[in-house]
Amino acid sequence: MEHRQPKETADAERRISVRKKRAVQYGRKTIRIQVADRQEFTISEDLLCSTSGFFQRRLQPKRKPFDEDTECSICKEKLEPGVNDLVYCTAHCGSNFHYNCIERWRTEKREARQKIKCPFCRHDWPENSNEIAVHENHDIRPDPFSIFIEWLYHSHIAVEFHLDGDELDETPEPQIKEFIDAYVLGIKLKSSMFCRDVLEALLETSEETSRYPGPDAIHAAYNNTTRGSVLRLALIQLYANAAEAHWFKEEEDNDYPREFLQDLTAVLLEKDPDDRKWGLAKMKAEFITEEAIAHEGFDNDDEPEEVYNPSEQEHENRGEEMGAQNNPIVVDS
Repeated sequence: MEHRQPKETADAERRISVRKKRAVQYGRKTIRIQVADRQEFTISEDLLCSTSGFFQRRLQPKRKPFDEDTECSICKEKLEPGVNDLVYCTAHCGSNFHYNCIERWRTEKREARQKIKCPFCRHDWPENSNEIAVHENHDIRPDPFSIFIEWLYHSHIAVEFHLDGDELDETPEPQIKEFIDAYVLGIKLKSSMFCRDVLEALLETSEETSRYPGPDAIHAAYNNTTRGSVLRLALIQLYANAAEAHWFKEEEDNDYPREFLQDLTAVLLEKDPDDRKWGLAKMKAEFITEEAIAHEGFDNDDEPEEVYNPSEQEHENRGEEMGAQNNPIVVDS
């Protein structure tokens, strides 16, 4: 159950940002990810691995890290990920090349009746396969993974609220708890950029609708994060801003985690009354930062030492190509 503060008016509008579109290459290899309930998602392997350390380690463990300044070993031009199709040596060295450069290399070797080998390590270059591999991850639930896939291709968290007259409907979709579930998934997938955008969407949604996570959502957050988690800190601040006494007195709503109640009490006792309520801008400045998100443990031993992460501009360009809206909240009128 969620908590809601009364509002004199419910400001609901569709916010659209229009920018020039730019073609973005997602890579040629497509895979299927099978999650819980045997639901499958078809997705570009390169796109998935570029934003998830979890999948990068499992699907492309040999691939060398690269960025916009890395050069193709064949043409010596910059790789320009997100603009050019790229491939890498899966047989041995993990070196990255332009797809077109490798195709020319392969053509030259075939015409010369020579074996096709990696231009860098000289191991045999595997033949292209049209087979779409299926990777099972049954511990991932479909709903939060759907939010992740939507974000991956559109670079925003889309939230729609159905309207009933002039008032916001009592059952928005997705529920506030879905943000918590999506954030927890982002920790598992080791995608700090996704966690950041989900948290920003959660803060904006609470500000926009005066709805706040209830006990179930708080339990989900505390059960899946550790002390110092920026998600915990943000939830505590949301409650410090808006909590009302009856939220804790109603019988069906008083099952909060003990640790959360202790954290909230400490904040309320430590802060000056004039400083307890933070505006949206201050919460974003405090919580939506790389340093804050880093407390979720993305640098532990389960993650590769280096994983290519696209720049914010590249990630934004994905949304431009798909015609995505850049605001993390979309409210249908």
